[in-house]
Amino acid sequence: MIRILFFLLFSLSNLYSQTTKIILVDYLNKSPIANAIVLEPNGQFITKSENDGSFVVNNTINEINISANGYNPITVNPQNLATISLEKTTINLEEVVLRNANPIKIGSCLDKRVSSDAQCNGIQNEYVICATRINLNHNSSIENYNFCINVRDSKEHNSPFNFQIYSEKEGFPDKIIYNQYMSNYKKGWNKVDLERVLNLEKGTYFIAMQWIPLPDKSDVWVLGERSDGSKVFVSGQALSFYKAENKTNSDFICSKTKKWTSTQQTGQIEHRAKRNMFAQYIEIYEN
Repeated sequence: MIRILFFLLFSLSNLYSQTTKIILVDYLNKSPIANAIVLEPNGQFITKSENDGSFVVNNTINEINISANGYNPITVNPQNLATISLEKTTINLEEVVLRNANPIKIGSCLDKRVSSDAQCNGIQNEYVICATRINLNHNSSIENYNFCINVRDSKEHNSPFNFQIYSEKEGFPDKIIYNQYMSNYKKGWNKVDLERVLNLEKGTYFIAMQWIPLPDKSDVWVLGERSDGSKVFVSGQALSFYKAENKTNSDFICSKTKKWTSTQQTGQIEHRAKRNMFAQYIEIYEN
């Protein structure tokens, strides 16, 4: 009995020694920041800060990206840190420009013709990420994100998600350069303004939606049934598809394997995403 108790205490002590608790606060007033999103550099979801601003990360992680609505994002090494401060987002009046030209749409489904099918977040593949390649021919400013949510169950228990922008490396999404937590949206097409105008240099990037399942499972619903009669459960919203007539290798998905896979590579990812493009795009102004 004593040996068992000692083993349990040792295991708990070892568990806590492998993690670091950090408090996230406002830079000026030091008040805690709740609901901030903590990600790995590759965009994989780690955790979200609690009401007291606290969150826990594994000691094996040496770089994290933190974003919270109303604050500038930050990338830091969490090792040996007890507190991290975020500065509130400010608007530089010198950067405000009156635009006469219409924005340019870049992404998938620009004509807004979606199919009846959609990509969901399987409860076994939490934090699925759906990414679409975009090519900027000039230095550009991004101001909003557009996406289409397919019709689903009547309970409307949609989970929040992260809108993300990634850099590109060897044809795949690489490091996350922008993340915004979004929760208020409807069925059909949605247009959400970014918290700040994002200026990107000419080059290749990826825009993406990442599911954030609710801890209480209230966003879980029944997608359908398998051939054996068992039910298929998924969580959160359903991102509409756009049929890819030209079969371009532009859309990618990342699930529990934490590896990016092209939707054109049949037989390697969930069948619902094969040969389809995700119904999402951005509007840009070329500088």
